[in-house]
Amino acid sequence: RLSSWHLPCAAFIKSTIPLLDTVLTSREHASIPNYMTINSPKEINRLSPLTTPSPLMIRSQQKFKQIQANLFLKGRFDEYFINCKREEHIALINNFHETWMHIFVIAKHWGRGPLFWTKAMVSTATISSSAAPLSSHMSPMDNDSLALSPSVCDEPINSPTRLCGWVVHMDDNQLYGNYQEYPDYRGYQNYQVLNNSGIKKTPLNKPWSRAERKKFPFLQSMKELAIQAALTPLASDDLPFSAEIIVDSLRTNTNLLQQEALKFGIMAGNVVLVESVLRALKKTPDFQKLLKEIHPYHIAASFLDGGYTCCSLISTLKQHLLYDYPINANNEDSMGHTILDSLVISIFRSHTDVSPHEVSSGFSYTNMYPGEEKDACGRWDADSPAVRQLFQNGNCRIPLSWKHPFCHSSVQAVCHSIIAIFPPGSLRSHLNHSSGLFKKNCSSCDGELSLGPLHSVIMLAYYLGGSGIQGETLFGAIAVLVCLLRLGANIKHKANVSVDKILGLLSENACHHSEMDAEEFIGRIPQDTIRLWSSECQIGWHCIFRILRLAKDNCTLDDSKESQDIFNNDDPDAEFDGDNDNDDESIQSEISEYSCELNDFGVHGIGSSFPCGNPQLGIIWAAIQVEILTYRKTSDYDPWISNNFSIAALANWLDGVSEELEMPLMQMETMKEHTVCGWFN
Repeated sequence: RLSSWHLPCAAFIKSTIPLLDTVLTSREHASIPNYMTINSPKEINRLSPLTTPSPLMIRSQQKFKQIQANLFLKGRFDEYFINCKREEHIALINNFHETWMHIFVIAKHWGRGPLFWTKAMVSTATISSSAAPLSSHMSPMDNDSLALSPSVCDEPINSPTRLCGWVVHMDDNQLYGNYQEYPDYRGYQNYQVLNNSGIKKTPLNKPWSRAERKKFPFLQSMKELAIQAALTPLASDDLPFSAEIIVDSLRTNTNLLQQEALKFGIMAGNVVLVESVLRALKKTPDFQKLLKEIHPYHIAASFLDGGYTCCSLISTLKQHLLYDYPINANNEDSMGHTILDSLVISIFRSHTDVSPHEVSSGFSYTNMYPGEEKDACGRWDADSPAVRQLFQNGNCRIPLSWKHPFCHSSVQAVCHSIIAIFPPGSLRSHLNHSSGLFKKNCSSCDGELSLGPLHSVIMLAYYLGGSGIQGETLFGAIAVLVCLLRLGANIKHKANVSVDKILGLLSENACHHSEMDAEEFIGRIPQDTIRLWSSECQIGWHCIFRILRLAKDNCTLDDSKESQDIFNNDDPDAEFDGDNDNDDESIQSEISEYSCELNDFGVHGIGSSFPCGNPQLGIIWAAIQVEILTYRKTSDYDPWISNNFSIAALANWLDGVSEELEMPLMQMETMKEHTVCGWFN
């Protein structure tokens, strides 16, 4: 698949565990016993009859290439590379990676700017002056030295800025007024990027006209580049696969190309391209099957970009796929990860030093996270020169020195994406679907141990505190937790878990797991570990504990039935089903007690899984929203949290030390009026 070739050979080898690395190096390091002497034969004249293959050998070679081509098309690269020569697979990987980069750049800019991207233009835009491209026109030996050398160039890689982009959601009229000059502009920008990094993110060029979009369809450009990649400059007789089979597949398998086009559009963050591809995909008879094979919501969550697109991709996907590919029926991908899990994984990837295999057993055979090449707060992307040079140097992970704490741009993108997936008032939101992260099996009874969504956020906070970046405060983890609670995550949901098993503290074969809710779960985390953290993270951790206690103690909604998973995750129509098994009287009593303004719109009505909750949580959620919408770090000397928000003041209020939430945001009365449950009109 074209979308799989996002790494050059040097990084591709390092990203796999451990078979491919063994395959690529075993032949080179095979030793000859001392008692044997092997003399190379004299070169035979190529025109000699001795060099002419027999008909049987020709058929055998053709069959071998057909088998190799089928393995290649199915993505079974471990098996494919076993039968390749070292110089062949290096040249092949680098060749397809360069094609991937060309397609990615076209996908990223399709609909605006240049109508046609040449290889020279792509190289100029994505390769620094000190780095050399891995050209398919190099000889195999040249590619060999570049692919496996410790460093492509002697110059150090310039680290990206530590300052994030800033997405402010606005509609076109608010941004541009009456944009009559470009009648086809609709949909190209529904947000403004206030970028501190100096990278040009906003579309500075005139958008394409409708005629230009028809004249330069992305699918056609991708197909042509893929065919060129299959027909490499290597002599056709020396190719390790049948190029004819691959080219024929590219020319005839439109469904595969449309799948790849959608994946490239999502990875590149081009909302307009995604909409264009979806309109074409909907016309195919296997539309739903094609979507199930690639899990588009999970791709969007994995390639989260809080500095540019924020929640726009997930919102666009849901808008177009609401009935054809409902979230509640497609919440798990092939590894058992939910969409919320994919968002959490993006935080682990961009803001911690935690290895992928620690987060999920689904990553047991890779050294890198999905979307490793994209920063969750928009500071770098796959086409950034620094990232390209990093991967060419043989690195498959972003270095810790590039990362920074779980920042407001990432927090906004994650929270807005969660709201887009599980909007307020959504019936049967499926927020309580078991997480696919940190899954374990009991070594004694072999029972499956899996977390609930709130439990997984606690584990995120735990690793942010212990393996996060200097300056971490756990503000982001608090924001995600409160967001989930405000949207109706069940605080009483119990999961069969073992803290000791997850943290690797067990040494004996005995059952140490039990059913516990999130508040009980966080109470089992060893305090000796927490005391090793920074004081800011310790205060943040205490706030998380108190928020869970607050939500649990003030939960008037009788959701004991919900804790037994009343949500029917197998029913694709459940998201639109108004039936609910909750106690109507308890819901009504909660509504009456707090008389939330949203009652006028029926949001908290009978049958809704969206609770009003208590006013304290509403105040916290409102304050968090104001903070992430109004503040960004704009210089290296600025704090990660504004002076208007104080986690220490939040802790004092939750502990009852202060009667009011004594932070400037509240004391200066700068917040607009919000509902009891914390939402702004």
